Amino acid sequence: MRSEEFFSAGDCSVLIKFGDKIREETNKKLNKFNKMLTDCKHKAIIDTIPSYCALLINYKPELIRYAELVKFLRDLFENVNSEFEHNKEIVEIPVLYGNEKGIDIEAVAKHNNLSKENVISLHSEPEYLIYMLGFTPGFPYLGGMNKKIATPRLETPRVKIEAGSVGIAGEQTGIYPISSPGGWQIIGQTPVELFNINRKNPILLKAGQYIKFKPINQEEFDKIKAQNEEDKLLYPSHSNTDNYNYQSKKGFIVRNQGFLTTIQDRGRYQYQAFGVPVSGAMDIYSLSLANILVDNDTDEAVLEATILGPTIEFAEDNIIAITGANLMPSVNGIDVSMNTALLCHKGDILSFKGVKSGSRAYIAFAGGLDVPKVMGSKSTYIKAGIGGYKGRKLEKNDEIGFENPKLNIANFAHRKVSLKEKSDNQIPKEPLKLRVVMGPQENYFTETGIKSFLSSTYTVSNEFDRMGCRLEGEKIQHVKDGNIISDGISFGAIQVPSHGTPIIMLADRQTVGGYAKIANVISVDLPKIAQAKAGDKLSFEKISIEKAQDLYIEQLAELERIKTSFSSESNSNSRHYHVKVNNKHYDVEIYEID
Repeated sequence: MRSEEFFSAGDCSVLIKFGDKIREETNKKLNKFNKMLTDCKHKAIIDTIPSYCALLINYKPELIRYAELVKFLRDLFENVNSEFEHNKEIVEIPVLYGNEKGIDIEAVAKHNNLSKENVISLHSEPEYLIYMLGFTPGFPYLGGMNKKIATPRLETPRVKIEAGSVGIAGEQTGIYPISSPGGWQIIGQTPVELFNINRKNPILLKAGQYIKFKPINQEEFDKIKAQNEEDKLLYPSHSNTDNYNYQSKKGFIVRNQGFLTTIQDRGRYQYQAFGVPVSGAMDIYSLSLANILVDNDTDEAVLEATILGPTIEFAEDNIIAITGANLMPSVNGIDVSMNTALLCHKGDILSFKGVKSGSRAYIAFAGGLDVPKVMGSKSTYIKAGIGGYKGRKLEKNDEIGFENPKLNIANFAHRKVSLKEKSDNQIPKEPLKLRVVMGPQENYFTETGIKSFLSSTYTVSNEFDRMGCRLEGEKIQHVKDGNIISDGISFGAIQVPSHGTPIIMLADRQTVGGYAKIANVISVDLPKIAQAKAGDKLSFEKISIEKAQDLYIEQLAELERIKTSFSSESNSNSRHYHVKVNNKHYDVEIYEID
C-alpha cells in the first residue's frame, strides 16, 4: 500500500506528498521518483520542484487534465522500488572559518560552551544531504548538522550577507549563494561560487547530493578566489551583463524609466528545482495579446510598465502594441489607442500620461527585443540580477535593440481588439471576485477559518509587489499554526502564515515556502490581481479544478481565435462578442478573415 497523497495546487500544478516528517529515506524516494518523471519527458509537464518530503509538478492542462495526470503519476509509482543507490555524490566545499569571514563563530562557540576549534571540527565533520534548493537561487537546505553547535538566528537580521557565507540557524546550516539579507549566524565563507550567471550551468548544487565542508586557510581562500577571476577571463561569458557591453542593433533609448519597467516574457521554467523563480509577466493574458497584435510568438519578451510608464525614443522604425493597464499612452504627445498595432518611426517618442485603469501595461515590439536568453528566458529577476537588461529594471539612457523590426505585418490595418468598457451604472459596485481552487493545505485550517476566507472581503495592502500581495481583513483560523514543512509554491498560491493574514504569491515568488496554502487563484483570474492597486477590495469564490481548467482552455482558445483572425492579408469582417476581463464587462471587436 502506497503512502503518497495527491493535492491540486491550482489548475496548473499538482503536489505529491511523500510523508509528514523530514527523513533522508523519504527525500531519497522523492528524488528517485522525480528523476524517473523527468526522464519520461512528458510533453505536458513543464517542470518540478522537489522539497523535503513533497514534489510540486507544474503542467499544461490543455495537454493533460488533473485526473488524468494523477492516474499517470500513480501508474509511474508502480515502477519505484524501495531500493536506493548506495553511491553518494559528495561535493567538497572549502570554507575559511572565523575572522572577518565568519564574524559570528565566537558567538556560536560561546552559546554552546565550545571553543572556536570545536565549532569548526563539529561543523566540517558530517556529510550533509541537500534536501532541496530554494529561498534564493542555489541555496541548499542541508540535513545532518550536529546539534552541539545549534544556535538561534540573530534577533535582528542583517541587511546584507556576502555571497558564499556559511551560516547556522537553529539546527540548520547553509550557504548563501548570492548577497542577500539574512539572520543566520555566519561562521565562515567559501570562495566557491554556488551561483554564477556567467557559467554555462549557473547552479553548482542539486538536491540529493551531499556536501562536505573542508576547512582552509586564508592563502587557500585567496588562491581559489584568484582562480575564479582567471576563469572569467579565459572562458566566454554566458551572462546578460557582458553581452550588453556592445549594442549592434538599434531599437529605442530610454528617456525616462518610469516607476518600474522591466523586460518580461512568460517566465523561466526548468530551474525552479534549483531555487530560481519563474518571474515573467504578472499578467500573462495581456502579454500574450500584445504579442499577437504585433505578430510575435506569445512567449516573446515585452516591456512591463507599472503605474507610471516609461518614456522611450525610437532609434528605428517598428510596429508596437500596448495592452493591459491603460496608462494613457501617446506618441509625440498625441494619444494612441490601446490594444492596437501601431507603426512608430525613428525619432518618435512614446510616453504615458498616468493611470486611467489597471496598474501594469505591456508594450510589445514586432520581431522581439534584442536581449539574450538567460537560463532559457529573457525575463528579469531583479533580486538575483538575472535576465532582461543587465538583470535590472530599465534606467534612463538605456539602449535596447530590436531583434527583427518590421514595417508591415499580415493584416496590419485590422490588428485591433477594442475593449469598450460599459458605463458605470451597468457595472455592479462590488469587490473584485477571485475564483480559487482549494488546497493543497486546506486541512490545516478550521471550518471557521475556511468560511472566513470564502465569505470575507479583503483589501489589497501597500505590501504588494511582483513577489506577492498581502491582504488586509478577516483573520483565517488555523487548526494549529501556519507552519508546514517547506514545499513548492505555484503562481497564485494563497499562503496564510500564523498571523492569519493571506498573501497571494505572484511572479517573482520564491520557489519553496514554509507557510500553509489554503487555496490557489485560478490562472484566468491572475490578471485581475496583477492589475489591482493598493486599497482595492476583493473576495474569493471556490470552484472545482475541472471548472478552472475548462476556463483556462477556453481562454487559450480565445487567444488562438484572435491570432488566427490576423493571420492573412485577406479582407476581413469584424465581429463582436461579449467577455468579462478584470471583473468588468466589455464588448469586444475583433476581425475575422473572409
